[in-house]
Amino acid sequence: EVPTTLLLPQVEYLRLAGLRTGAYNDKTVLAYLKENLALIGLTEIDWINESVNIGSSGSVPAGQTNSNRAIVYVKDPEHLTLELPVSFEAFPPQLENMQYNIPCHARTAGVIHRYPLSVCIADGV
Repeated sequence: EVPTTLLLPQVEYLRLAGLRTGAYNDKTVLAYLKENLALIGLTEIDWINESVNIGSSGSVPAGQTNSNRAIVYVKDPEHLTLELPVSFEAFPPQLENMQYNIPCHARTAGVIHRYPLSVCIADGV
């Protein structure tokens, strides 16, 4: 598999966007990476929020620190899909105690990747 998308934690993305490649060069490290990684097929570098490695119990897994996570994957619906059995739906506003409440609901089945080797997750970025 040749990955096409790299998602970095927002903090690291902004750090690379502000870090220069040299004292006499105006190119940032992020621009350098985008330019050179496109040669091997990685065409998109973006940031994600909330990319901290948290376990299913809500705590950090044993033996790991609370670290940022980067994800590199093949951005193709054949490889990776987000399943939404119930799409987001907002119901009519309801007036309660001089305040409007808008009930909403949605359900997700999660992200399904049909080819496990098309996604790579790196902790401690």
